[in-house]
Amino acid sequence: MGSRFSGRRGPRDRKPTTDEFASLDIRVLNRNGTLQPGECRSYAWNRAGVPLTRVTVHTIGDALRITSDDGWSEWVEIDHTPCTYGGSRPWFRCPGADCSRRVAILYVAEIGPLCRHCLGLAYQVCREDLASRLFRKAIRIRAPLERSELYQRFGMRPGGMHRRTFAQLQNDANAAELKAMALTVAAVSNVL
Repeated sequence: MGSRFSGRRGPRDRKPTTDEFASLDIRVLNRNGTLQPGECRSYAWNRAGVPLTRVTVHTIGDALRITSDDGWSEWVEIDHTPCTYGGSRPWFRCPGADCSRRVAILYVAEIGPLCRHCLGLAYQVCREDLASRLFRKAIRIRAPLERSELYQRFGMRPGGMHRRTFAQLQNDANAAELKAMALTVAAVSNVL
């Protein structure tokens, strides 16, 4: 037997997850044109209709000035890496003390924008059991196939998709759901 502090951590000792924080993704900013010099845009996040935070992003050269309604303002450098077939890919340089990692996503906290390593964040998927991951996999497979109730009722194949591809996606989704249900039934029967 181990000591009382060995084994799994309790729910209070868990790291916060990336889903609990608002995030700035440089790929989205690049697609929206926010990284063009002289651009100024505002971004707001809500959770269940309640405003979380709001930031304003000013682009000045190869840096962003991110200002929050919470009272902080931070300079974030933009780094570029060359792509194989031309062009370049932008990255944030984390403004955390002694960090300066090249990251695609910065998380907006009360102290400013930082990478997930500086904030000590975990991904939500790390906390899920196998059944939850399988259910999520089935939902992810079915989402593009079931755009309306017609697809659910009749199982119609989207236009332009090969029959074999559609059948394989349906089989993958059904197999994931069946495995997840079997694991859930097994877990419930162990409890009873």
